[in-house]
Amino acid sequence: LLVGLLIGFFAAIVQRPLIEFTVIRAAGSPYSIIPNGMVSNHFTLHLINNDLIDHSLLVNLTGNQKAQLIVPVQPYPLKANSEARLEIFVIMPREEFTLGKVPVQLELFDAKKIAQTEVYILGPQ
Repeated sequence: LLVGLLIGFFAAIVQRPLIEFTVIRAAGSPYSIIPNGMVSNHFTLHLINNDLIDHSLLVNLTGNQKAQLIVPVQPYPLKANSEARLEIFVIMPREEFTLGKVPVQLELFDAKKIAQTEVYILGPQ
């Protein structure tokens, strides 16, 4: 029984992702209209580095050519065995929101793509 538990524990450690990220919509209003008439969405990326080495992370946005990603630090340095939060903004023209939301893909890269997730950019209907 003990051997089985040890094997399961080590298998879980080996299979865990080296870099994890979660996208969290910032508190408050789901979107804002900025002075140039564009719609802005604010997100927080929760980043976890489970690796023994530092990583330099890049955030990319795909799925809508009119969407713009604003990241204050690119590449973002993430120390070994650490967690961090990175604030990002996605802005889009108001006329893109026919149904009040637009799907886009947020991608996280180091030397290669680490992860990808779909998020909805919210705006007026």
